[in-house]
Amino acid sequence: MRVQRPVYTQDELKNAGDYRPAEALSAKGLWRQWTTAALKPANLSAFLRRRFPLIDWLPKYNFRSNFLHDLLAGLTVGIMLIPQSMAYGTLAGLDPAHGLYTSFFPGLIYFIIGSSKHNSFGVFAVISMMVASARYRIIPENGHNQYSIDEYKNTSHHINDNNTLNLGTALTPHQVVASLTFATGMFSLLLAVLNASFLSLLISDQVSAGYTAGAGIHVFSAQIDKILGIKVNRHSGPFKLLYLYRDLIYNITSSEWIPCVMSAVTFVVLIFFKEFLNPVIAKHSRFTVPIPSDLIVIVVGTLFSHYLNLSTFSVEMVGEIPSGIPSPTLPNLHLIPHIFGDAISISIVAYCISMSLGKLFAKKHHYALDANQELFALGAMQSISSIFGCIPASAAIGRSMLLESSGCRSQFASLIASLILLVVIYLIGPLLRDLPVAILSVIIVVALKGILKQIGDVKFLWHVSKADFAVWFVSFWATVILDFTYGLAVGVSFAFTAFGFKFIGPKLSTLGSFEETDLYLDKRLYYKVNDLPDVLLFAWRAPLFYGNAVWFEEQIIKIIDHSASFKGNYVMRRRGEDNIVSGESLTEITSSMQRDVEDEINLPSKSNKLHIVIDFSHVTYVDVVGMNALSKVMARASILNANVSIACCLDEVEQTLLSASRDIQMLKNDPILKNSLSSKVTIDELRQEIAILQNGSLKIFIKRFDGKTIEIDIDKNATVKELKKVIQRTFSRKLYNESSIKHINWAYVWRTYWLRFNQQKLSDNRAHIYRLGIRDGCTLQFSKRLKRK
Repeated sequence: MRVQRPVYTQDELKNAGDYRPAEALSAKGLWRQWTTAALKPANLSAFLRRRFPLIDWLPKYNFRSNFLHDLLAGLTVGIMLIPQSMAYGTLAGLDPAHGLYTSFFPGLIYFIIGSSKHNSFGVFAVISMMVASARYRIIPENGHNQYSIDEYKNTSHHINDNNTLNLGTALTPHQVVASLTFATGMFSLLLAVLNASFLSLLISDQVSAGYTAGAGIHVFSAQIDKILGIKVNRHSGPFKLLYLYRDLIYNITSSEWIPCVMSAVTFVVLIFFKEFLNPVIAKHSRFTVPIPSDLIVIVVGTLFSHYLNLSTFSVEMVGEIPSGIPSPTLPNLHLIPHIFGDAISISIVAYCISMSLGKLFAKKHHYALDANQELFALGAMQSISSIFGCIPASAAIGRSMLLESSGCRSQFASLIASLILLVVIYLIGPLLRDLPVAILSVIIVVALKGILKQIGDVKFLWHVSKADFAVWFVSFWATVILDFTYGLAVGVSFAFTAFGFKFIGPKLSTLGSFEETDLYLDKRLYYKVNDLPDVLLFAWRAPLFYGNAVWFEEQIIKIIDHSASFKGNYVMRRRGEDNIVSGESLTEITSSMQRDVEDEINLPSKSNKLHIVIDFSHVTYVDVVGMNALSKVMARASILNANVSIACCLDEVEQTLLSASRDIQMLKNDPILKNSLSSKVTIDELRQEIAILQNGSLKIFIKRFDGKTIEIDIDKNATVKELKKVIQRTFSRKLYNESSIKHINWAYVWRTYWLRFNQQKLSDNRAHIYRLGIRDGCTLQFSKRLKRK
């Protein structure tokens, strides 16, 4: 591979590229900048099109080619939503009607403000279970609160002996869930305003998979009592799953045979349809829409229960489902401080699931997905739907996959699915009052197949990455043993800890020269590398921060001490602890340390100086502890008459280091030393850079063959041979930038031309330029050699 472009030093690149460091604006300046930009007509129009994508895509919608596909997909998902909404409504601790409302309103709102064409928003098992956890914590299933609503508003302590809130008998589960949905929406809107959609990246795939699998265990466990017809109390908080299974074991003898038989038959029928009949039909016919088995078992089960009058046999029924849309009611804001932690967890989980599905479909169908708009859409959906008593909505994996496979082309499918639910809410809902709850529980259990299947796939992680397996394992068991909120917090914290451990520990590599080439390789991995006399090359391959700064300091100082001791430059004596005081600048720290130990160490001679070069090309961040560690290394090197230089430093890191101390030396005069020390840097080039930093430089002008003058920087103590090498490099770079000359035969140049200063030939390559009278600002020129006769 050949790269053809001008070669720049770092300062030349900053001048050519008009480098301007980012200025930190005050809060007032940021607000003025934002409001000024937002009030411009063009920006206001773009804002409306972004926040209401319907304005942008609806005028371009092709009804002739797309509407039939959206109609079929919407009908398919709408029929699927009927049993799911009822089942997940009961899962959240409410009646089935609230599940229907949750699938109607968010789908209608998403049609207007959603940017994903294939996400199906509504009820989701994991979200419903998280809602139930908060609902039963606030109002236990059989709990009784001693405060009325008015007393609750004026009371500062509302915790009874069972660690539940005493919120008053007038407070209903619907109010608790509505307040939770409102808080979830407000938090999502806040993140959208702050443009914090990147927060979804904080939850890795392994955390998400482990968390949802653990939540699936909770969802499955919550259905066992309904399937067996057992009455157990609901628990909340850590270890609630253990308490649930304890109660199930104690009450197993009181199970009813009718719910058990009904659940078994429903389970067999659903498995037959979903795992055998639907795949066969899809394989041997063009009819790709699956048979709505969930709806079939609901209709048949309701008819069976109604005509056999099963309610008289202690079989729990769904009960009355109100007809129509409920009146809008503002949520109880006094509840929000007690459920805000749950709201944060639900908001993040719902957004992560929705974004992961949205990105999958957007990539497959080649359209753009606005991450921040999806966060805004979630917030708007939750906030608006909360006044109708809805559960927090989310995209569902299976339902969205079905929508996409049914041929969905746009958000019209969400509108059609919502209209089907509207028909059910007004006309069909009241007819389902004799539906056994056990049938809804079996529908939930069968729908968990995809989530619980992830547990079997975890063995793949074990073979690929033990760290990722550990993240999944901790997230899963933290969710199972603890509660949803704790499980998510533990999973994210452990993932960050595991990721941080990759940068904690020794990350230092000692480099050596490979057979006098321009390659510098790690001495631990390559055994045919040579040490450089009086030069130590290091590479630090991680951010330099509090988690690894002690290893940075100890490793480099240990090698420096060993090198200086090996040369016999000093005799080491034990000294006291380091004097590093927080708040001091690096310059003060360095001088303070030198004063503390100067009397106790015999300093090496000035003639045999050790040069230390640290490659910072992999250092993306340096904190205060890291800078203190660097200052200790500099102080130690200064005591031993050694010089420390930083090479290949990123602009941001360089700015951070130089803002702390101007004493830090950067190797950046040569352009290639800004990129990587591991290749393309010759030993002579490296020594030249070190010498310029150590001894100072002379600015010399060289008159070219064509009469033009080139400026070079060179070490004051350089020899004529080193001067010629700098001229070669500088001329080659300048000529390449101006005329794309790729190669200059310098052996021919030096045979044909003399390099002169004041008519004096610079023929002795060993002579020092300073002794030849060359000073700062002098001009050298080439003259052609006379041919011998």
